Amino acid sequence: MLYAMKEGEDYHIEVKLEIQSSLTVREATQIKNRIEEKIQEIEGVTDVIIEFEKDDGVDQLDKGALPKA
Repeated sequence: MLYAMKEGEDYHIEVKLEIQSSLTVREATQIKNRIEEKIQEIEGVTDVIIEFEKDDGVDQLDKGALPKA
């Protein structure tokens, strides 16, 4: 899930990602840092929060998370 909140001209971004439980903390941190760096490159982004959850094996798209076209 990705949340973007606008405050004036600034954007605050929050991302929640599922990761494989087999990843080490170091690997997860490296992934987090790469994603955060890419998001920070977007003009106007001032704050990025990335949270990880253990992959539960359920595809979120199957839960109707996206509206039908």
